[in-house]
Amino acid sequence: MNYNDKNRKTEIIKLIENPDHLDHVKKIAWHYYRYVPDEKRGLLTIEDLISAGYEGLTIAAGKYDPKIGVKFTTHSSKWIKGEMIKEMIFYIGKDALLFDNENDQMLVSDERGVEDTVIGGPDIGEISQEEQVKIIKHKLIEYKLTKEEITVYMAVNGIGCNKVTNLRVLAGQMKKREMEIRRIKQSAERKLKKYVELNEQGRKRK
Repeated sequence: MNYNDKNRKTEIIKLIENPDHLDHVKKIAWHYYRYVPDEKRGLLTIEDLISAGYEGLTIAAGKYDPKIGVKFTTHSSKWIKGEMIKEMIFYIGKDALLFDNENDQMLVSDERGVEDTVIGGPDIGEISQEEQVKIIKHKLIEYKLTKEEITVYMAVNGIGCNKVTNLRVLAGQMKKREMEIRRIKQSAERKLKKYVELNEQGRKRK
């Protein structure tokens, strides 16, 4: 789709701003949010999922060709759900620290419950382990963790590798002293905690 074409750009905006399409995003968001455990909802809110869904809606609008004969809601579901799942992976994805295996299985199996309105979208199981690790690493970079902090954090939580429970072993692998590894681990955890607290404060102000 050519964004330089004024008419096509107008069509894209109409697709994005259509109330039915915005409601479609919210419906998918609430479908997924049911499987976020209560104790983790301070980290991932329904607003986060809806925001991610709007990003997917925008992508879908830019790729939509009505000549194909597929309804826009059907076409957009794949992109909406894909962006939401990327957001969810860090919090309850297969390799994330906060992953809950039972909830992941429910998320995948319950997909049949919305087949009439949500068709052809991906689920967490369709995203490779390598891609999930990349998404988590990107999130940690967003949270301002250093390369060493990311390495230590992912190692002690078994993200993309075998979980390291002995810091002395990790210290040997990274050619550092155990006390230094402990400090790096604590620094990473403080940054993540600070991010979560700032996020929650921002939401309360809204």
